[in-house]
Amino acid sequence: MSWITANFNLKLLSLVIAALAWLAVVYSGNPVAPPKTLTNISIARSAGPPANLDLLTDPSATKLTATIDGLQSAVNAYRPDRSLHASVDLSGLHAGHNSVPIAVQNLDSTVTLQDYKPTSIDLIADVDQQQTVKVQAEATGQPAGCCDKSGAPTASPDSVSLRGPKSLLAQARVIASIDVTGKAATVSLEARVQILDARGRALSQVTATPPKVTVTQQINLVKLQKVVAVTPTISGAPAPGFRITSIDYSPLTLDPSGAQNDVQNLTSLTTDAIEISGATADVVRTVNVKLPAGVTLTPPETGRITVHIHIASETTTPSPSASP
Repeated sequence: MSWITANFNLKLLSLVIAALAWLAVVYSGNPVAPPKTLTNISIARSAGPPANLDLLTDPSATKLTATIDGLQSAVNAYRPDRSLHASVDLSGLHAGHNSVPIAVQNLDSTVTLQDYKPTSIDLIADVDQQQTVKVQAEATGQPAGCCDKSGAPTASPDSVSLRGPKSLLAQARVIASIDVTGKAATVSLEARVQILDARGRALSQVTATPPKVTVTQQINLVKLQKVVAVTPTISGAPAPGFRITSIDYSPLTLDPSGAQNDVQNLTSLTTDAIEISGATADVVRTVNVKLPAGVTLTPPETGRITVHIHIASETTTPSPSASP
């Protein structure tokens, strides 16, 4: 055994030098990498909150930042989506503010997890509740020109059951809206309810049952009445040597009514044709007034006028008007 102990210190020094030389050779091709920062690491839920609580803040909105080190090859090959697991346990939440620690596990032993931030998440939880809220029905847009909305729109059912955090239910309002643009009759359409806060922002954490209602908007015909002149229609001409000296008729005007777009541009009404071909004497006829579709007259107006067409010989001198 003397050969082992002989010059022991020298042999030990040689062994250390050889090991250092080996390490130098190894690490010259794969040195220790400088610390590497990993960002935007998702945080999972290892356990959900108690059944009677709702979260007002979303833990998934928080992202983890971690720092790792190790040999260059190991750091380069590191996959945080596979090897770094961050999670929070929400089973111990209570109503109000909570500080929940983040548990981080590194599954790759070739890399060292030096640090991570944040180490906890601040979460707000609220009691889960249910309440009935009346639906506010809305009808947007304007009906066709002939029509107008009649009364306020209605919803069926007129209330829905909301479920969500107590603090959000206190300010929730429910709206169901339909579009009646260009409609000429009562409209009933199914609409998905919108759950909004006092500022009109959607409350995505509140749900409604049922999620849809039927909104009905009554639409009525708008009638317009106006005074319109009547113009008799004359067909043909008197016999040769005769002429029309004047035309009298009554009534001179009528008061037709109907849809606004049918009546508002109506400037005159005509009659059935009065035939005077070959006439040598006055022609008196009672004829119908032609009314456009959708336009009517209100009694006592009958839609008939009496027309007196004065015809005289072209050699006849009209009687002079009486002096005042």
